[in-house]
Amino acid sequence: MVVASDSAVARTGRPALTALDLHPEEIGIAAVSLLASRMAGEPPRTALVGAELIVRGSTPAAGLAAYPTTGGTSR
Repeated sequence: MVVASDSAVARTGRPALTALDLHPEEIGIAAVSLLASRMAGEPPRTALVGAELIVRGSTPAAGLAAYPTTGGTSR
């Protein structure tokens, strides 16, 4: 089982849940920067914010070999 938020419930549940940390603080910082650029008359651009797969007890490690990830990290 994998959840889309690395919450306290994901960390402390039994078994602890594998989670996807989308780094919401970094997304917010990037969004404000992009908005400020547009308001200053700069052309549109994009920003890439990585995500991190945090493997815990709810996901058997052997099963992850079948699902390689790109970007981000696993721990």
